Amino acid sequence: MLSPADLRRSPALLKLDLYCRGMRLDESCFVEGDGGRQIMRTRAGLGSGLELVLPGGLWTNVPVTETFARASPYLLRRDAGRYRLTRDGDDIAPVRLSPRPEWYDRRTTSGRPMTRVGTLQGTYLGIYPAQVCDFWLARPQKINCHFCSVGLNLGVDDATDKSVEEVAEVVRAARQTSGVTYVDFNTAGLEPPSSSIRAIDWMTSVGAIPTVCVFRPLRGTDYEGLPPPRTEDLVPVFRRLYESCMERGLPIGCAPNVHVSLVLLPEECASLSPRSYPWQRAKLALMKRAFSARLHAHLRAA
Repeated sequence: MLSPADLRRSPALLKLDLYCRGMRLDESCFVEGDGGRQIMRTRAGLGSGLELVLPGGLWTNVPVTETFARASPYLLRRDAGRYRLTRDGDDIAPVRLSPRPEWYDRRTTSGRPMTRVGTLQGTYLGIYPAQVCDFWLARPQKINCHFCSVGLNLGVDDATDKSVEEVAEVVRAARQTSGVTYVDFNTAGLEPPSSSIRAIDWMTSVGAIPTVCVFRPLRGTDYEGLPPPRTEDLVPVFRRLYESCMERGLPIGCAPNVHVSLVLLPEECASLSPRSYPWQRAKLALMKRAFSARLHAHLRAA
């Protein structure tokens, strides 16, 4: 059982628990009026929550519209313009609203709102380029995956078709005004924790840095009435995510301005592991400084 002290001590555990439990909004909250991002439903639906920044600089997207979030022990309150998170009445942490980017109010040269081409999820730009999956189009009866909301969200906050020119235009706007250094072309599927751990170890063995999404029972899907995953069941997955990357010497946390709200990044999971990895951490610190210096030199030259 997670205690308030556990959640205050580990922002990673708090981020994971919020994915699994969701959050309620107090009537005092005034998100968009305070410069926060509006709640949007894009393709997979994992961005359907409220974008927040937790202690330790962890960016997250917290479920608030799904059915299970109505019974969440977490409540977001606003007091004198500041936001605080409580759990069952216990004060947990101050949080910040993820700032709404200026380009969210722009349109592409074709006239389409830029937010229907791509959206910020944390500090990276998420773009869903594919058409709706054929399983949603099967006749006489659709045979889509029961957790999937792709066929529900197209045309709502996410355009069904996007030209290369529109995508490039939005990427440039996000780069210039939001400083994004990472663009994600995304899709997803479900699997048990044991399968995720095997996949993590395989990906790191070939030099890739994996990320793991916690899928929420999305509103409108066949699985919307199911309970969300238990935080305690997922802690071993994210612990292994960090340990596997460290064991393989992968350069986690080295790229600048990559804060992902839909997943726990490997480096964010350090507090979930009892292992310290002093030599690997020292190497990563040197790599991060070197990478940052090279990037700044490249930007100055450009």
